[in-house]
Amino acid sequence: GGATVLFSRHPMLYMAGVTIITGILAAWLMSLLLLLDISQKLSRRKMVNILFVAGVLIFANGCFSYNPFKDDGIEAVPAGVKCADRADFQGEFSGSMVFDYRFNRLTFLFAGKCAGEILSVYAMNAGGFPLFELHGKRTVLQKSVWHKPFLSKEREKTVSEFVYEALSFALLAPAESLPGVCKKQRGKNGEVIECREYPDGAFEKRVFGGREGRVYRHTYKNSAAGQRHEIRFYYNVPEHDFGCIYSGKRSFLQAAVKMKLMADEKEKNEN
Repeated sequence: GGATVLFSRHPMLYMAGVTIITGILAAWLMSLLLLLDISQKLSRRKMVNILFVAGVLIFANGCFSYNPFKDDGIEAVPAGVKCADRADFQGEFSGSMVFDYRFNRLTFLFAGKCAGEILSVYAMNAGGFPLFELHGKRTVLQKSVWHKPFLSKEREKTVSEFVYEALSFALLAPAESLPGVCKKQRGKNGEVIECREYPDGAFEKRVFGGREGRVYRHTYKNSAAGQRHEIRFYYNVPEHDFGCIYSGKRSFLQAAVKMKLMADEKEKNEN
């Protein structure tokens, strides 16, 4: 199978073939040269312990999310610059997402469009096969369709809701803040930290940085309602316009997102 796609002209299939062939070759050489030599020098019990620990580490690797973005820290906000939240993005977008759910990791490509408060997302695998599509209004998912189910209904629902949450919070501005006690202070790197406490016990924190005073961190927690989300933005991602790390209210869930944002054609023509 790996040799078949190795000669494909499709870039995704070709890279999949390269990965399969190199992985099998590396495993074969290790079993033939390295493991055979180690097994002859170590006792059977020690060998079993080593293989058990190695298996646990490989298995546990699926639980840990990673940060694909280089975080150089947040730049200081110059004095006199007014910090502001992002406006709603309008237009088309495309990108990739690594979705972590306990011991599972799902990597896929996606494309979509923001039109007013309506958000539509279409996901596909590396080979271009459609996986699912999501449609909703702001942070509320209204419709999800899986083209070829390969997860349980419960997992499909979890993935759909979480992926939509991540993209809606990344692309659409936060809702209007309710009246609450707001405190502002400067961080150690010169960033502006805004904390707001609400009468219902909810807590919201925004961290602004850079010359334009853009939001780099947004955290919201409401223990009484069981709600929590945290999103970290990265604007200087090589060859991409935008990136973010999203952690939702459910435990063991996290998504790393890289996106290319295309402004609306109508907006381009007006400019």
